Amino acid sequence: MRLVPHATMPHPVKDVRVLSRITTEAFNQRRKTIRNSLGNLFSVEVLTGMGIDPAMRAENISVAQYCQMANYLAENAPLQES
Repeated sequence: MRLVPHATMPHPVKDVRVLSRITTEAFNQRRKTIRNSLGNLFSVEVLTGMGIDPAMRAENISVAQYCQMANYLAENAPLQES
């Protein structure tokens, strides 16, 4: 098998660090809903506004939805440098 990178990203992300943080937190604890695992980053209203059911689990969210969340967070609450 051979992996060939896309010429352009199918789901552009403004800040890859934000995407990494979201996916790490979403998958950090098994069987948690997005409401519980990402509640410190997104309100239920924001998730619902993006068309994401807060009762979903991390494995049921699409790559496009993770990228959408990352872009929202990058625009509205940039990561603090540690």
